[in-house]
Amino acid sequence: METPPSSEKDFFDVFHHISGEIDAIKAGEQRDPQSEKQRVHELICFVEDHADEINEDGTILHQFLRDARRADNCPPEVLNTVLGKLPEAILMNFSGAVPLLEFIRRRSKKMVRVVIEFMAQDMKKRNLASLATLTFGFAETWFEENEQNPDTIEAGREIIQAAFNFNDKPNELLPVNIDLLEILVNLAAPEMLFKSNNELSPLEQVLRFDLCLSDPDRQLALVRLILDKCPNSIHDLVTKEVRLQPWKANNSLRQPEYSVYRWHIATRESWHNQHLRQMNASTSTQVGPPDRLATSEIARERGLGGTQPKPGMMLKGLMTASYTRIPSSSPSFDADRPAKPSILKPSHLPTIMDQPSVSEGRGKEGQVSRRPLLRNGGLTNGRKPKEIRFTKQDVEAADKASDEICKELGVRFLRSTVFHNDETRNAFREIDTEIQRFFGNNEQHYYFAMDTAKEYRDMTENQVRNYFGKRDHYHTLRHVFLQPATILLENDQNTPNGSSRYTDHLQFFNWFREWGVRKIFKVVVFDGDHPHRDEEVEKALAGFVRGKKKYPSFDVEILDWHKEDLCPEVIQTATPQVRELHLHWSGRNSVLRGWSEPEGLPALEYLQKVYIYYTVPSIEESRIRKNIESFTRRMKQPRRRPVKMGQANQNSTSTKAPVQMQSSRQSMLVQAHEHFDDYKSLPTIQIVDVGRVTPTGAAGPDRAAGSASESVEQPWFKYVEEFVSIIPTPEELPDYDFKNPHLRRVRVALIDDGVDLFSKSMRCLESRFLEGRSFDQTPDGPNPVYSSVSGHGTFMAKTILRICPFADIIPYRLKTVRDASSNRRVPDASSAAKAIKAAIEQDVDIISMSWTIRNDNNKISEATLMELRNVVSACEGTGSECRRIPIMFCAASDDGIQGRSQHGNRGEFPREINNAKVFCIGAADPHGQVWPEVTDQNGLNYLFPGVDIKDVFEGDSHDSDTISEALGSQISDLVTRNGRTGSSVATALAAGLAALLIHCTKLGHYYTNAWKGPDTRRKETITQQFVDQIATYEGMQNALDNLSSGSRSGTKYANPSKDFACAIQDLRQYDVQGGAANNLPQSLKPIATLCRNLCRI
Repeated sequence: METPPSSEKDFFDVFHHISGEIDAIKAGEQRDPQSEKQRVHELICFVEDHADEINEDGTILHQFLRDARRADNCPPEVLNTVLGKLPEAILMNFSGAVPLLEFIRRRSKKMVRVVIEFMAQDMKKRNLASLATLTFGFAETWFEENEQNPDTIEAGREIIQAAFNFNDKPNELLPVNIDLLEILVNLAAPEMLFKSNNELSPLEQVLRFDLCLSDPDRQLALVRLILDKCPNSIHDLVTKEVRLQPWKANNSLRQPEYSVYRWHIATRESWHNQHLRQMNASTSTQVGPPDRLATSEIARERGLGGTQPKPGMMLKGLMTASYTRIPSSSPSFDADRPAKPSILKPSHLPTIMDQPSVSEGRGKEGQVSRRPLLRNGGLTNGRKPKEIRFTKQDVEAADKASDEICKELGVRFLRSTVFHNDETRNAFREIDTEIQRFFGNNEQHYYFAMDTAKEYRDMTENQVRNYFGKRDHYHTLRHVFLQPATILLENDQNTPNGSSRYTDHLQFFNWFREWGVRKIFKVVVFDGDHPHRDEEVEKALAGFVRGKKKYPSFDVEILDWHKEDLCPEVIQTATPQVRELHLHWSGRNSVLRGWSEPEGLPALEYLQKVYIYYTVPSIEESRIRKNIESFTRRMKQPRRRPVKMGQANQNSTSTKAPVQMQSSRQSMLVQAHEHFDDYKSLPTIQIVDVGRVTPTGAAGPDRAAGSASESVEQPWFKYVEEFVSIIPTPEELPDYDFKNPHLRRVRVALIDDGVDLFSKSMRCLESRFLEGRSFDQTPDGPNPVYSSVSGHGTFMAKTILRICPFADIIPYRLKTVRDASSNRRVPDASSAAKAIKAAIEQDVDIISMSWTIRNDNNKISEATLMELRNVVSACEGTGSECRRIPIMFCAASDDGIQGRSQHGNRGEFPREINNAKVFCIGAADPHGQVWPEVTDQNGLNYLFPGVDIKDVFEGDSHDSDTISEALGSQISDLVTRNGRTGSSVATALAAGLAALLIHCTKLGHYYTNAWKGPDTRRKETITQQFVDQIATYEGMQNALDNLSSGSRSGTKYANPSKDFACAIQDLRQYDVQGGAANNLPQSLKPIATLCRNLCRI
């Protein structure tokens, strides 16, 4: 082939010559392969010789958009030469068409592959941002500048959106083969992967479950790659404009936005639901082996015609999407001469769809897996598409891949909540809310935290297993905070005769492994006055081998072990993947020297930040500063990569390579990864000097407030406690059905400052507590609900169970804030609103709130005030979704004369909650008269005993001075050696009595159904309607009115002594016959009679 002088040809002539050579090469490729290689070589030389003409007045790529057949027939070597002469043409906007964008939209698989693989040959110069920069004439590139020009980002974003737009053609799954998607992600700047408007982001598209069936291994690899490049994508939300069809009909999913985790789960459930419907519909007509599952009909090749597969067999409607696009209109081309190329930025221009595409042929090209789900839909040459069926094993493999993806998403999300930049580190974030929105359930536990202000002295293994062992722990915990604890192990095999022995809080790491925890991101351990040995630290975190069983490492990434001068070798052994260290320094410079040695902390490959804490009062400040500065300089020295560097991706949950790629494509991805490894290198370690700190950890020994035995208990308790002691327990009743809503245990929500479930005095009561929630938020999640710093909530729980030991308590922990004027801690209004809402949604029977929130001088913000004021209205619902509102008790203020003088200038909650019928309870003295310190003595519903109420359970030992100082009178009481005094105690007694009355009606209902004797029991009949009525505000008000007496203040004093005395007398008649429990069901008659008399029915 002769090459005419370049001066004799212009762009149009050169293109026609190239086109003719392409046709000749295609026509003769089967006759003489050697000759065709020579023609290809000559054509390459022609292109190189006419580089100026090729780029003079247009681009070859844009002409290939008009002539798809020649584009597909062009040898890849020639295309690479053309691309090499003007790489920026890939993204050049010419008459409304950008070549790579149009090739992707047309599904021109060969051109897409050649272009993307050409770009991958030089990632730094041919990435999307760099090519767009060349096209628009800007100087900076994404590798050199942190900020991107919005024009370059938008051009690349369009490419990415088109490549990941799985919804553009419903009968086609992959617009671009998945291996090319991996390369495109490497070519993209992180901003190009961001979510745009209401469209599905690249991550959300890849998370579709149908891709699990198509290529499960590569799908997981692609998910990881996107999240590596764009970690913030884990927080993307699928908006209400993009929905799966089943969501529209599912009333239980009404939230406007869904996390990427929940989106993937929804696509999985959608596929299985539709798949099941198809199986049911085709059961009667299906022919074939029984182990084959009916699936959609698949077209193996894309055809020229518009014939569609059978609609009845297609998996249509898996998802619907709303896209914001400019209406499509094809750009026009002059038939004789190409138009001038545009150097303006590409706009949102339409796809060129006027020319039918040519078949790409058969074979491996275009295939994405062994069994594609939806690929290249349509017919080729009029042939009927073949039907692809998935075996049960295929679907199981897809479900397994989906589980791995869910695990990956969960780990990535939890990591993102742990690591913050300097600007957001101290910003308050409600971790619980974030976790719930991402995972969409409250069933699993994602962290473990003890109260950092307490020391747990009296734990037992049985308590721990009963409370924590029943939890569904997530396989990865966000954080673990452990306080010093003394734990009694029961029947330990390591001691003689299997006797009990004591251990400490490190035992929890063994239990975590037993409970299925495999990774912990952040570990904070307060090691106490007698820190653990180095080997114990290593064993707890790095794992160990016992016999043939291996206990794995937790792969901790943030370590804050409160032990001075922690050895660097221990850190390397215990946490080799640590990224953030919190070190407690004794002040010895030799320790800093040891930490900064090359074999010390710098040898930790992933370490990025170190915080230094110290308490060294005897060392001069200047000396400390000098040593810290020297330490910082040494730590910031460049670090050599370890010889045996782990290949694990630190953002992944698996170190196993997902697939074995073909050699040619693998080399391109390897080149991309090598470039990024060289670019990142080992991170520089940042040193943060926190400075001198006061010793932290557990509180000191609790001092007893005094012996309550010196006080004289009021007669009020005599009859109630005797009555409770002689009535049968539900467990003693034959065939008692706890699942029956009219017989289930009474549930009392205790909203307070937590409950010390692991104190010695609670051991006999621990079975009566259900899992609650804490709204005492900190930057690392809420303080635990099973702990009370002041002991206030603990005493309230005991008081309720003292009156009704048959009830279940669900504790909710409030957040307390310091009042600026009184310098006391008071309940936070927002946390109170959330706790009330959670209790109502938990379907409790009673809510006990032994506190008052005052809005003195409008100190509470209007938004928070409205949240609290309308919490009940927001929970009630309407129509069929109307929710039952529990009986609510709250405490009156106990501010005495000073409080009464200011009463008119403030609002008090919960009593002023809208649409809420709340019993406001005041404290009464032993004579049934209002306690003088009660503020609003005329605004009370009832008086209950509230002066010198003692703790009848042993072991309660909180110091009275500590309580008053910590929480103030709004959530605490006057504590003396004679007991506790205050309206909050009276409120707990009211809630306990209400629980007892509801419990008795349930026993009466059981008696009504169980009695088989003569029908002479009309006065004792308790129906379901009665059980429902007593659990309402009006029904309980009726009962409390009937057992109350008057007081001088005019408020009724709840005194059940007389009514309970009569019931006791009747129950004692069964003592001679072996007691009430041995004379069932007739011995329940006095209980049923008591309930009917109180409510006068």
